[in-house]
Parts: sequence; C-alpha cells; structure tokens
Amino acid sequence: MKQILVAAGLLACAFASHAATGLSSLRYSTDITVNLGGTVVSPDSVANDTLGGAPTLALSGLPGNVAAYYYTGSVHWLVFDTTVSLNGGTLTATPQDVVSYNGTTYTRIFTGASSGIPAGAMIDALSSTNGSDFLFSFDTSVTVGSVAAAPEDVVRYSGGTWSSYFVGGAAGVPAGANLDALYRLSNGHLLMSFDIAGAVGGVPFGAGDVLEYTAPASWELAYSPAAIYPLWGAANLRGLWAQAAAPGAAGTLQFSLSNYSANETDGSVTITVTRTGGSSGAVTVHYATANGTATAGSDYITSTGTLSWLSGDAAAKTFTIPILTDALVEGNETVLLNLTSPTGGASLGTAAATLTIVDANLPAATPFVTASPNPLDFGSQTISVASGTQNIILTNTGSGNLNVASTVLGGAYSGDFALVANSCGAAVAPGATCTLGLTFTPAATGSRAATLTIGSDAVDNSLVVNLAGTGVTAPVVTAGSTTPVPTLSEWATIVLDAVLTLAIFFFPGRKETK
Repeated sequence: MKQILVAAGLLACAFASHAATGLSSLRYSTDITVNLGGTVVSPDSVANDTLGGAPTLALSGLPGNVAAYYYTGSVHWLVFDTTVSLNGGTLTATPQDVVSYNGTTYTRIFTGASSGIPAGAMIDALSSTNGSDFLFSFDTSVTVGSVAAAPEDVVRYSGGTWSSYFVGGAAGVPAGANLDALYRLSNGHLLMSFDIAGAVGGVPFGAGDVLEYTAPASWELAYSPAAIYPLWGAANLRGLWAQAAAPGAAGTLQFSLSNYSANETDGSVTITVTRTGGSSGAVTVHYATANGTATAGSDYITSTGTLSWLSGDAAAKTFTIPILTDALVEGNETVLLNLTSPTGGASLGTAAATLTIVDANLPAATPFVTASPNPLDFGSQTISVASGTQNIILTNTGSGNLNVASTVLGGAYSGDFALVANSCGAAVAPGATCTLGLTFTPAATGSRAATLTIGSDAVDNSLVVNLAGTGVTAPVVTAGSTTPVPTLSEWATIVLDAVLTLAIFFFPGRKETK
C-alpha cells in the first residue's frame, strides 16, 4: 500500500498535548529559489501564504537576500545576509543591522555594531514582542551584553539592554539545530523554523517546518510547507511572520496535494485532507471519487464518505482508494477527487485533486496520446459556408516519441468537415503537443456529426474524436419588408439634406437659403 500523507503532521498529532494556534496566513522568505504552486519565491523576496492555494509575493526584487524578516502590519523589517547599499547609496546596512521598509524608503532602526553584536555574527531570525523591541537569533554562538547565546537561542534587545528570551537546549531543541526563522504570536507562543530535520518534545519536524513552542516545554507542528507544495524540496525558511486566525475560526479543509500518484500494483493509495487556519468547533467534509480516464470497477474501487474533526483537532485525516491491477497496456489513467459540503463553519481550500494511476504494463519509451477538446462542436454554421478553423490539441503523455500515422474522417456527414492544418507530421516528444485544424461546411440544415480517427504508434493506436455542428440557413429578408433601393435623384436629395443639416449644425448663425 502506498501512503501519501503528511507523516510529520500525523506523528505530531500523536504526541501533541494540544492543538497549535490556528493560522490564517504566513509571510516568509526562502534560502533557495523554489516554485510554490506557480509562484516563484527567491531569496530576495517575501512570500505571502494565505494557506489556501499558491502564495503571492509581498516583496520581490530586494537589493539583497533576506536573512531575517518581521512585519508590523504596515512596515517591513529586514536583515540582509550581505552588506547592501540602499536608497541610492545613501544608506549601507550590514547583516548585523535591521532596516525598516515602507515600500519606498529604507531606514536603519537597529545598528548591530554599536549595540554589541560581535563582528562576524549575523542576525538570522527576527521578531518583536511589542513592535518596538527586538528578538534575535544568530547564526553562530555569541555573547551580547552579558548574555551568551547559541544558534538555537533567542535574545531580546530593549532599551539598550540585552536579555535571554529562549534557551533552545533547555527546551529540548536538538544539538546542531540552527534557528533560521522566528515569530512571536500575540499569545506569547513562539513560531520557529530550524535548518535541520529532527524531533523536539516528541514532535518530529523537517527542515523548513514551522513549530509552535509554548512555555515551559510544549511543542506542536504548526505548518509544513513541504507537505503543501510538492516542489518545496530542500528549501528552508529565512524569515517568518504569521497571522493568527480569528478566535473561533473553524479552519480550512483541503487536500494536502493537488496531484497524487500511485502505481497500478500498489493495491491502494491513501489521500490526506488537512485542516488549517483554525480548529474551533466540530467540522466535517464529504469526499468522493469520480472517473477521469480511469474506470471505477476496472481500475479502482469507488471511495466515498465523510471525514470528521472534533473541536480543537487540527490533525490531518485520510481516506483510502483501492487500486485494481490488470494485464492490459492502457497507459496512465486518472481518478478525480472532490471535497464537498463542509460543516461547522469550515471553508474549502483545494477541494479538487487528481490521482494518476501509473500503468505497470507499459514498456519503456511508450507514447500515449490524448486529444482536447473531445468532442469538438462547431455550433451553428450557415450551409455551404466554411466555418473558421477549430483546433484539436494532441498531447503525448507517454514516455516515448509519438508518431501520428493517419487522420481519417468518417461518419454520415464526414464530407461536411475538412482537415485544413496538421502540425503532427514530425515525432511528438513526451510531454509535447501538436495541432490538427478543422473546418465545418454544412451541406444541409440540422445536426451534422462525424468522427476523426487518429492513427498513431501510441498505446491506444486509434484515437477517435467526435465532431459536431449544426447547419442553418442564411437570414432572408421576407417580401413586404424589403426596403427599396433609392434612385440616383433620391440619393442626390439624401446627400443634399445631409450636407445642409451639417452646415446648420456647425454654423447655427447662418440661415438656410433655398
């Protein structure tokens, strides 16, 4: 059985003593460039993640890579990982300084060198308790003022004085973990992200995951970006800010992925549904499968039911889809997954997903072809008049080059349709497309249908596209309503009246002379 689930999230729930604070949005920067659902987040940008789809960019094209980040709600606080020149060269900031940015101008609000940060140390996590003091973590062990701090610790700077705020070792943070991102919630809890995978307080986490710490020693997994974004990969957080959900928020229910995959021989696949943004109240959601290109009963067994959460429960829930094996060479097939009918005030996030069943019988380098649209409907068209060209896109979804050998029109009204363009003469590489262009010239009124059979070396070597259209007569002006064509003398009168009307309009003070 193939398990597609957020393992860290499930294990966290097994050890958790209470649910993490519900979050409605996060802002973060990453240490490498990563594509998150179509949004490219780079080290010189800050992503705004509302936990309901692809993030947007709150900041981009910054003058340096972000080392630490905090947001006051209107102004950004930034630490860069190299010395940068700002405001056209009038301000220089080092990795020991904090600058504020209002979207136009940078202002230095903390100078590390004069505040006691030793040379060579860099601020790599930043937050605040009240929007005016500073919470820092450093990339190396340092002594600031009279406070010694390791890379997993947090210190506070307020009113010119340094104090210890969080000691990682005492709270169970594993040795070697470097605190890369930090945010203090309004309830006093700390959100933290480390640069290595490990476990703390019985809660396993991955590099880049966001953990919530509640004194004296309680840990929860608050957010796992790798579980949401398949392309997260090796990315770590460099800066972090979060917005807690409004009290009483029921949360957002959604698939953990938009695209799942299972081999035909796996026997079953487990699908995960998450609850984020709040956990107040009991909620439920209905799930169901539907045929895509796979067929229930032949390729998989229909799965339908209801997932339930108790109040305060933010654990991921799962359901299983049995996969059926056969000896047919069919190519990869898809099952459609849907979430509907949330209760308890919960909202839906990613409510539609796709499961791809990978054919276990495909030989290496096998092409597979799909056509879109299918059917192709030309709508209404005047008889004996050719329509505009409509395109059919062929896609090679297999693993070998696709060669289209023939295109044959058939059916009772095949003569009404014509293939006028074909870019499928050359081999179509895996993942590539080619185009067939057709026109419709109905010979008579009424519904007209035909087929286009596409022969190729794909697994389904005879693909049929259904064609349709409706023939209609041209508009006819009925007798008695025909407007007579003016004679030459009548045209002259019409033109003269028009000229006189314009003259009166533009020269109202002059009288018409006849």
